[in-house]
Amino acid sequence: MVAHAADTGEPVHIFNALSGLACNCICPGCERRMVAHRGSRRQHFQHEARVEGRSCTSSGETALHKFAKTVLGRELVLMLSALDETDGTHTVHVVREGRFEFEKAILECRQGEVVPDVICRIGDRDLHVEFKVTHPCGPEKIAKLKKMDVGAIEIDLSGCRDRPLDELADAILFEAPRIWLHNPKTAKARITLAGMERERQESIGNEAQHLLAAYKAEAIDLSEIGVWEDGAVNHGLADAVVDGGADNRGFLVRDAEWKAFVLLQMAIGSKKGFTRKEALAAIKAEGWVSRDFGFVREELADRMRELEDSTLRVPWEALGDYMKAMERERYLVPAAFGKRVTCGSRLLEAIAAAKDLKERPSRRTEDLQGLVQAVLAFVREEFREGFVFENWFEWPVGPTDIRPADAIHLDDADWERFIQPIEKLRTALWARPPSISDACGLPVEEEVAERQAAHRRTEEKRAAEAQHRAEEEANAREAEVGKVVRAAMGTDAITWMSTPLEGLAGLSPAEAARRSKDGVWKVIAALDRWRDERAADARRLEQREQSLSKLRNAARESFGRPDFADLWIRQPCKGLAGKRPEDICVDDRSLEKCLEFLPGKKARRA
Repeated sequence: MVAHAADTGEPVHIFNALSGLACNCICPGCERRMVAHRGSRRQHFQHEARVEGRSCTSSGETALHKFAKTVLGRELVLMLSALDETDGTHTVHVVREGRFEFEKAILECRQGEVVPDVICRIGDRDLHVEFKVTHPCGPEKIAKLKKMDVGAIEIDLSGCRDRPLDELADAILFEAPRIWLHNPKTAKARITLAGMERERQESIGNEAQHLLAAYKAEAIDLSEIGVWEDGAVNHGLADAVVDGGADNRGFLVRDAEWKAFVLLQMAIGSKKGFTRKEALAAIKAEGWVSRDFGFVREELADRMRELEDSTLRVPWEALGDYMKAMERERYLVPAAFGKRVTCGSRLLEAIAAAKDLKERPSRRTEDLQGLVQAVLAFVREEFREGFVFENWFEWPVGPTDIRPADAIHLDDADWERFIQPIEKLRTALWARPPSISDACGLPVEEEVAERQAAHRRTEEKRAAEAQHRAEEEANAREAEVGKVVRAAMGTDAITWMSTPLEGLAGLSPAEAARRSKDGVWKVIAALDRWRDERAADARRLEQREQSLSKLRNAARESFGRPDFADLWIRQPCKGLAGKRPEDICVDDRSLEKCLEFLPGKKARRA
């Protein structure tokens, strides 16, 4: 952006140069002719062309460097930035920002092991000035400057390349960013800081001793339970506010009191949640924090712990510890915005459980009274006359032998065991007839006895009626079967109806019919079998008569005399195993066999 005029050697900015070679400029680094490019989009200098293979490596940095050194050497004035030394607590001003004028400026002169861009001198004091265009001063050079213990600054010109020439001087001398590389006064400032820190630590120690002594002197009575702690216990939060053994200092009430206040007032009472700062302010407003402990710095608290070799916590720390613990236990949860916390699910559950526990005796009393009324609803008024629930409530009842007045305070499991016999009694009274093992002190026994007796009478009546109906039905079935049998057997029906039959499992038809409808069908089936047997017998008898007739005719023909034929038929025959032909001849087959033993060929042929 800057070149030198070929005739005067003065710096020429690209904005002030003529285009092309008419600019009459040379490179300040290699002294070759420059061409000025004055385009609408970009303006810059460029070497004319390579000459004998030479190339320039200095680019525009050398020109800006030389111009900066020339300006400083001519003006002998420079804006120096402030230099402070701090340890994080204290600050010492080494150099205050301002314009400094110098008596002399030496350019590119070796001093010791370094060659600064410019050495500015006032009397016997030197200030090394380095200009940064593309690369900052390296760590090796900075180390040498510190070893020489000479003041040095670095001015950053990297943002000045495109600035007009008439603005560059002010930028170099006053406006461009600049930093201190080293200042000899820094060591003295550090010694001063160390002294200030020693004094501060001594003051902290004295203040810590004073706080500890003042708190002990207050002799605070922490034995009394406050209203907030009592409220926390009643709300089921005793475990959440119990003293965890922490050595908290600075509170004027018991730890459980301010912890209960945080949960019941800050967490539940605040819709938008709260911060630790707001909680401590509220606790202080209650007058529960010693005035000296209203705000204790962390370093002061640390010194108090060192003096006592303890883990004591001041109110701000103790409150923070407690709020974090409550977040871990879900009594507190982060609010929707900021660093606020609000009421957590476990806190609501604990309060709800405590409310339930507080209301449980009265609720159980109502439930028990309703249960007793449900039992007595089954009992007639004359049997429960004179019963008073309040009196029964004070007497031991049931297998546990516990008074209802005491049972309403039992835990859930024991309460269920207590009311179980009463619920069982109510269920038993629904039954017909009711049967109970324990009246639980209630006037139900006479009712149970009366209902059992009434049930017995009803059952006896029902049994008699059922027996009568069964007898009538049996008579009807017997009469119906008898009618069918008489139609089939005639006068033999009476004998057959009373005779046990194997097909009826040894029962007589009359007995089987009386037993059931199925027995009727079985009797009908037996009757059908009897009919089949009678028909078969008739067929056999008819066939026997026919066979005997044929044998008799054959015998008469064989003997020629009927009396001899009849005699042969009735006499035992040796060929027939000593049996009589009239006994053997029952069908065609036996007829053939008998014919074989008739005397004479004619008979055998027949």
